[in-house]
Amino acid sequence: MASYLPSTDAGLLAWAQNFYGFIEAAPTTYGLTIEDAAAYNTALTAYADAYNTANNAGTRTTPAVQAKKTAKQDLIDATRPLVNTVQVYVGTTDQMRADLQITIRDTTYTPVPVPDSTPALSVVAVSGRTIKVNLRAREADGSPSEGRARPAGVKGAAVYFATGDDYPQDITGWTFKGNTSKTTFDVTIPDAVAAGSKVYLTAQWYNTKSQTGAACPPVETSIARGLSQAA
Repeated sequence: MASYLPSTDAGLLAWAQNFYGFIEAAPTTYGLTIEDAAAYNTALTAYADAYNTANNAGTRTTPAVQAKKTAKQDLIDATRPLVNTVQVYVGTTDQMRADLQITIRDTTYTPVPVPDSTPALSVVAVSGRTIKVNLRAREADGSPSEGRARPAGVKGAAVYFATGDDYPQDITGWTFKGNTSKTTFDVTIPDAVAAGSKVYLTAQWYNTKSQTGAACPPVETSIARGLSQAA
């Protein structure tokens, strides 16, 4: 059931009566027609009659309860297209939506910020040519967060590697290894890189629009050897 519609039978009846009261008085104000209001009144009257019959101790029977359920669905089906019309009608204001007790849509655009922090990247283990890295958010003092949550607005991290005597000063000189939304990520170094070579790793957060922030300080390790933080 649409979220603006009450979940109870009595609540739906009261809601529909309020809705009809407004659209019947001035249908064109809401982008509707007199015929729309008349057809809705037919569905509302059928539901009200079925509701009263099913809830009266003297007339409550299994067929009556089923008839109420059918009339209820018919009323809901009659409601949705009218509400959709009202919602998109150029003359509908939020006050009118409030009067009708329908959804007031949030039209305020909230821009997605570009990540303003860098991941805290560390090497967990080196197995052959596979380097397992850990990615964490940073606390206000720059230290790695203990939790697994990413910064607000961040969807994941882009991970890169480089080899050689020193690491590139610009991210365009690094080799992209992939995006991850997980805390740990495996970086497999190509066979063309000689065993024992220095390997540098870095990462940058990206948001839901794939905009990236700054890269974190590179971390140095080597294939099958230890690790240290790059200067």
